[in-house]
Amino acid sequence: MFSLNSIMELIIGAAFDEMLGPSSGPDISLFKRFSEQWSFIDRDQFQVASTDPYAENMVASFCNDIVEFAATQLEMEQPRDDYKEFLEL
Repeated sequence: MFSLNSIMELIIGAAFDEMLGPSSGPDISLFKRFSEQWSFIDRDQFQVASTDPYAENMVASFCNDIVEFAATQLEMEQPRDDYKEFLEL
């Protein structure tokens, strides 16, 4: 029997594949490229997205829903520590 987390993982995976294309292996090219470019990023100039009015407007309508979802999920037992860590972040 599938758990809610297993189902959500499948849904999120399908959404990811739909938006970015399927991965050809265990490494996702978007994250691999980001990792390769990490040393070139000026981390002293880092800004959170909420300081950008355009980004803030894009996520404003979802913010409360996301926080509420994460809080609800944290009340449940998570099968993996990385799921719990992600929700806490």
